[in-house]
Amino acid sequence: MIYSKEIVKDKFWIIENSGIKIGTIRFCSSDDFVVNVKNTDISSGINNEHVTHSELIQCFGEKILEAKESPIVESNPLSERKALKTSLGIVEDWSKDPCERTAFFALIEQIVTPLTLFMQVFLASYLLRNIGILPIMITYGVIFVAAFSSYALFPTITTVTAVAVCTRIFEYGLNKPTRETLYTNLAKQDRYKSTVLIDTFIARSGDVIGGWFVRGLVGAGVVTLSISWAALPFALMISFVGYKVAKSAESQ
Repeated sequence: MIYSKEIVKDKFWIIENSGIKIGTIRFCSSDDFVVNVKNTDISSGINNEHVTHSELIQCFGEKILEAKESPIVESNPLSERKALKTSLGIVEDWSKDPCERTAFFALIEQIVTPLTLFMQVFLASYLLRNIGILPIMITYGVIFVAAFSSYALFPTITTVTAVAVCTRIFEYGLNKPTRETLYTNLAKQDRYKSTVLIDTFIARSGDVIGGWFVRGLVGAGVVTLSISWAALPFALMISFVGYKVAKSAESQ
């Protein structure tokens, strides 16, 4: 007799046959499940295939998701679905197809590259000469405040597209050239050492620590609504640091 054991409530089941594990079922959406089953005398092998709810019932019977045992881990949809409303979480909700997600990010790069070139060639120098370093350094954090707020309030693929394009164009077309001007007052060796340290070690370490921090907040239950709201203070901190750095550069 084939039955299931619910491991994560409404999310993940182990399929067993007379006490022997033969496969798993993972919930993706109301009509999309990923099934992985060994090739046995009772069932043919299924290797990580997406099936509908009706196909699942056809293969294993109507009661396959009526778990024989209670779940070991209780799923919390509020913390899992809402808290992780970052750009990647929204994209994963939009499409389960990795090829489609890759094509989406490739399209963003195709949009960002020519617009960044236009920004660097025609606007960066003009803006630096006319408005100075200070407003640009402060604006970076403000853009992130707007981005995180948009993710929390309007978690759609359109929002992700607009935010990704705007932040990357600003970062590569204006903010990075502005940051580079801050090093011009340093000695040659100090300039090269500091840029390499900040752009490689510190930047990459920040990416890793940021990922750990997000998962830690959600896992500990500190964030219950959206990680985007929890990130707002850090976005404001970027503006504050930018302000202090720009003022220090202007005073030299």
